[in-house]
Amino acid sequence: HPWSKTGGLAMIAGSYGYEFALRGHRTMAIAPMYDEYADCTCIGRKSIFIAGGWHEVRYFLHRKVYGHGKVCDYVFVDHPCYRRPDGIYGPPGAEYGDNLFRFGLFSLAAVEAPLILEIDGS
Repeated sequence: HPWSKTGGLAMIAGSYGYEFALRGHRTMAIAPMYDEYADCTCIGRKSIFIAGGWHEVRYFLHRKVYGHGKVCDYVFVDHPCYRRPDGIYGPPGAEYGDNLFRFGLFSLAAVEAPLILEIDGS
């Protein structure tokens, strides 16, 4: 991995799951699911109200074991609005017209994830 990357900040943010797990913290990293990713399992779904309507997201888990009980749970939020042929934010020189909806939906889904998902007994 990384599963999605657009710059240096993504590299730094992507390393948090690994670094915290190595220090013994239970770690969950959450990102939009922009594509099909290998070794991911659907572990839940949630209907979220935003922009005047209900939208169902699915959660996929990729568990990365670093050894000696050190693990990071990578959780991906799946919704049709994230699967676009022109890239993560939009075509070159432009942006998707519904980016505010996409980012809002992801934010709401991300804060729900630790509350509703059963991962390794909790």
